[in-house]
Amino acid sequence: MFDKQGNRLLMESGKPYRLRLFLKGKRPKLIAHYDLDKKTLIVKKNSERHYHYKTKSYGFNYALFDNLDIDYVHLTIDKEIFNIPAEAFKQARVMNFSGEGFELQKFLPIEIIRKYEMQLV
Repeated sequence: MFDKQGNRLLMESGKPYRLRLFLKGKRPKLIAHYDLDKKTLIVKKNSERHYHYKTKSYGFNYALFDNLDIDYVHLTIDKEIFNIPAEAFKQARVMNFSGEGFELQKFLPIEIIRKYEMQLV
């Protein structure tokens, strides 16, 4: 996928698929993995780097939800694990922080994310 600014979002082969964001003039970023069989987006976040304090939420790339068939988002924040149904993202706030393209994000509040915490056995 390409945007108007020439940035690229690429799905690389593998099981699960790797999703990389290529912004012009910057190093590529691995932003997620995608399990096609389970229709699950797999995302890892670091609370220090990714938590949006103003909205008390975490951001997820909008284009992924727009272009992939997603039933669940398997999210790891630090050492906590959540399995969030895609339906929950209807409550997300959409924001764009820059004109760099593919930066449109769905911000899901931590209070909603916490409802889907998985208990480790």
